[in-house]
Amino acid sequence: MISPQTVFVAAAAAASVVHTAQAFLPPSTPLRSSLMAVKTGRPAHRFATSGSKRTVPMMQSLAIHAPVASVIEESPYSPGPTYTFSSGLKLNLFGLYYGFVSIGLGLMWWTALTVVQFLLWAGKIVTFGKGVDKNRRMAIWVSHVWAVFVLIFSNCWPKIRGRENLRSIYDKNIPAMYVANHCSWMDIPFLAMSIGWRNYKIVSKQELLKVPILHKALKVSDHVILDRTSRRSQLETYKKGVAWLKNGVNLCTFPEGTRSEDGKLGTFKRGAFKMAQAVGVPIVPVSIRYAHLMNPKDWVFPFRSGGSIPVDVILGKPIPTEGKSDDELMKEVREALIAELPECQKPLPDSPTVDLD
Repeated sequence: MISPQTVFVAAAAAASVVHTAQAFLPPSTPLRSSLMAVKTGRPAHRFATSGSKRTVPMMQSLAIHAPVASVIEESPYSPGPTYTFSSGLKLNLFGLYYGFVSIGLGLMWWTALTVVQFLLWAGKIVTFGKGVDKNRRMAIWVSHVWAVFVLIFSNCWPKIRGRENLRSIYDKNIPAMYVANHCSWMDIPFLAMSIGWRNYKIVSKQELLKVPILHKALKVSDHVILDRTSRRSQLETYKKGVAWLKNGVNLCTFPEGTRSEDGKLGTFKRGAFKMAQAVGVPIVPVSIRYAHLMNPKDWVFPFRSGGSIPVDVILGKPIPTEGKSDDELMKEVREALIAELPECQKPLPDSPTVDLD
């Protein structure tokens, strides 16, 4: 008798064929259109809007379409066969496929990071302790390549807007503090893609060190690790973050400190703003839209592709930090973030804005 686990894995293998075809076949390919029709029940190149249909290229499916977005917000989505772990986390066929892709490519990522680690060690010996690549750019580049391929293979690439707002930073060749809302694991690669191939460090919670491959990436890249329960760790995080900014390296933070359960913007912590003020670098507000609809907090991996929803990342204009109090700066950044978020992600009118802890 065939076990349910066997059926689940077989279905995941079939799903992998479908999603890989979606990622790489041209939009006009009959096979791709057929696969999308089987998956969604409608042609791949059409969006259902208010009583009408509009033809758009498949690669533009992540763009903002207000009627589509409103339908997505209001209509429930069926994730199909789902397995629930004892912890309460969920996994469906698309999530299993995404896991195969990210972990499979992750093994190559781990190998590349090991090579980088060896080169850093060898460079330290050759230079008699001075070391090479002190800003760990090689490791960031390797991690960025992994993220690019994972997003392509899984058809989860977001639409990124507002890069023209960063021209003033690029022209002056100065670092910035990127501050984003946080409602999904996908926020991390989305934020990385919005920065591009420039060097950056992410303020990450200590719990991520428990993830095997990710542990190596965090260590070799020398990201900023925070133990949220330790005041000493918070001080070390502040010092290290300031040091990276002074060295010309961009810093990425999620001031809410944790993922939102319903996608709505939560309260802010002050750490990111204090670091930016200490160095005098601008803050770039980054609004990540609809990521919670593809990978909510109670799912291990995304349960649907980004191509099925208008996921996008909006880079706001850099906000100067000089001559402003903590509260003034936080209010300005928060308002800039909220202005670009959809209604389903805006905080409630009476909700607090600052975490007092």
